[in-house]
Amino acid sequence: MFRFPQPPRLPDPREFLPPLPWESRQETEAPGTASELSATSQVEGKGKGCLPCSADHFSTVAGALSEALRFARSEGMEHPEVLSRLALCFDELNIMERVDLKPEVVAGLPEAERETMGRALVASRNLRHMLSDVKGLGDLERAAAEAQRQARDFRSRLFRLNFERLGPEVRRRVTEKAHQILEEAAHQPGKEERQ
Repeated sequence: MFRFPQPPRLPDPREFLPPLPWESRQETEAPGTASELSATSQVEGKGKGCLPCSADHFSTVAGALSEALRFARSEGMEHPEVLSRLALCFDELNIMERVDLKPEVVAGLPEAERETMGRALVASRNLRHMLSDVKGLGDLERAAAEAQRQARDFRSRLFRLNFERLGPEVRRRVTEKAHQILEEAAHQPGKEERQ
């Protein structure tokens, strides 16, 4: 007689939920634990001013504008692919501003995250206004360049925030490992050929 195999044990959902507002991570976890190292994930951040989500919005806009620019150069500004990618950019920026960066969400964040989200809001608004003013290829090129810069800058800020959240011992180990990797790369054979 055929028997279905037993399904795997499902994890306790509390393992994936963020702490309740009255609980702090320091009370529930020791320094240097996995969640401390991962900082704010998209799952944890859902509905509460998610930094990685905002980084993804900037990245999507930068990619869509690069593609719009590619089509605009070969097919013209009126091409449906250019127009649809511009519309996608407006949607992404509006979602970020009205969902991830809305005041009631940002107000509950720690100071460093609040400052980063405030900068993101200004950058998003400026980028949206640039897109509203796109009249030709030059405007689109400037907007695409600005979107790339904003996406890179926001990811850099996000990395710095995540690094600052690590405990001093973990930061020291990460820094040592980075120096070790750089040192090894500097002494690899063939380095002179690449320069």
